[in-house]
Amino acid sequence: MSSPASAEDLEKFRVVLLYDRLASAGRAMVTYGHLAHALEDDFKPDLRIWRMDTASAPEFSDQAAEDLNAAELIVIAVGADEPCPPAFRHWLDGVDASGNPHPHGVIALVGPAEKDDAGDSTWDRVLHGVGTEIHPGVFVCEPAAAQAEDALLSPVGA
Repeated sequence: MSSPASAEDLEKFRVVLLYDRLASAGRAMVTYGHLAHALEDDFKPDLRIWRMDTASAPEFSDQAAEDLNAAELIVIAVGADEPCPPAFRHWLDGVDASGNPHPHGVIALVGPAEKDDAGDSTWDRVLHGVGTEIHPGVFVCEPAAAQAEDALLSPVGA
């Protein structure tokens, strides 16, 4: 019987939590906790946490972009009727800021809408256009590489 790998021997799994407000951060941390527990025997999580307004501020945007580029998984936690900032929209499409494919996955946790008349650029509307809702308020966006592979494997005319 083999012994479990030590923490030093485990491969890093880079995760970025991106949230809009404190209530959203709590949902993201619960999801991260489940993920870290499920992967604890195989990976060592490397967690970065960014509030969206801080990540997009000029003095922090380079570091946030570096963390997001290095991430294998981005967990986004937002309010449904909050606007989706253009600076973050490309991450949902599986590309980096330059438009190059990026092999990360995105889990988006969307809180309940608080307004009746939300615009077309809200997180809820944007995510319905680019992701798969796997549970009410939980979306998964596939990496661009996986989308391209699925297209190659799909029958012609499908």
